[in-house]
Amino acid sequence: MNEISRVRTPASETEADATGLIRGLGWLGVALGITELTMPRLLASAIGVDRDGAGPAVLRAMGVREIASSAAVLAQP
Repeated sequence: MNEISRVRTPASETEADATGLIRGLGWLGVALGITELTMPRLLASAIGVDRDGAGPAVLRAMGVREIASSAAVLAQP
């Protein structure tokens, strides 16, 4: 066994780590989307957007988009 092969991690460990990261980011996106849908005025205030203008409606639309894209990420094997 040479020095390089001792340092390398097996491909299955690397793939498992990547899969866990992908799933974590997918669930983070779902949580963000739900927050954008359920509390758009509070989120608008937190990020410095006018909470009485068009900001909350835009945030709701972004929440729907975020949930849809996160669902697509989570649906991948």
